Amino acid sequence: MRGFGWLFWLLLVGSPAFAQESTPPAVADEEVGATVGPEVESYLRARFARARELFDDRLYEHAFRLADSILRVSPDVSFAEELKRFKRTAQGRYVSGGVLTVTFEPDLGLEFPRRALKGTLRLANVSSAAVAIGKRRRSTLIGQARFQITEIYEDGTEWSTIGTRAIRVPKGFALGEGQSHEIAIDFPYPEGPRQPLIQIVDLHGHLIPTELILGKEKLQRAVPWMDHRATWVPKELAAARDEPSLQLQVGILTGDYRRTLVAGVIAIRRLRKAEQGGDNRPKEREQITTLLLDSLETKDPRMQYEVQFLLRELTGLPFRSVREWREWAKAGEEPADRKTRANSRDGERR
Repeated sequence: MRGFGWLFWLLLVGSPAFAQESTPPAVADEEVGATVGPEVESYLRARFARARELFDDRLYEHAFRLADSILRVSPDVSFAEELKRFKRTAQGRYVSGGVLTVTFEPDLGLEFPRRALKGTLRLANVSSAAVAIGKRRRSTLIGQARFQITEIYEDGTEWSTIGTRAIRVPKGFALGEGQSHEIAIDFPYPEGPRQPLIQIVDLHGHLIPTELILGKEKLQRAVPWMDHRATWVPKELAAARDEPSLQLQVGILTGDYRRTLVAGVIAIRRLRKAEQGGDNRPKEREQITTLLLDSLETKDPRMQYEVQFLLRELTGLPFRSVREWREWAKAGEEPADRKTRANSRDGERR
């Protein structure tokens, strides 16, 4: 900046208003492109550090606006690219947490197997200002969904496919404070090679409207959906999906290998997801392991096949005979070692 420009800026950023991360007034064009001196840049780095602290405290709007203020007044600072990336991230968190929420509600029909992902995408304005999405009088691309379909068959083998779908609306729309808008979702997907016993759909995506305006401010950032997983099974096995730990015991005691497989797969995958998220459940893991090892004594070869399959799913070990599993059980491998091996195997699959 020339003349008293930098003096004005230093007084501004040192004021209580700026300390509270309010947006500074516009800066004259001749001031914006000027070279930043070392003392000023050092000060701006300190403000950038403050923006990071705000982000860590989940004050995403304040973090975004502070980063934006630094860039508008001094776009040529040496750390401008890093600051721009941070600004985009903070804006995304701000929009998805404090402006719009995007949730998916699946169709709860009982048909099985399913050949399309159906449900409702709900956009809700959780801010105190009006939100405009897309062009009001034209068909608008507002986002993209990504999904993975996994089918598991009665012999324990599985098949999966991934896909993407664009999300369009006939015209743009506006949401007042507290209002929501629903979009019907109907995504057909390829048919697997056989009749499945379990279908698992993992869905996630982003709202990427051509225009997203909050009040009078145009925002340019994708809004992520909340990740969603749906699990479908034949209606007579719905209890195995809803209460897998209990139904695993029921399936083994009654010799129902289909119930055993459904309940076991769902219980193990939920356990593994919890562990990968930092929620360790050694007691639950030990209970499932003990139940499966004890069930190896069955004389039913089909049930024995399913139990060994579930043990491989749970532990990540490659054993394919009752003798190997018995030797492993006698060796007394610690549950933590089993968990580490199983999670490693799950990571390799993906």
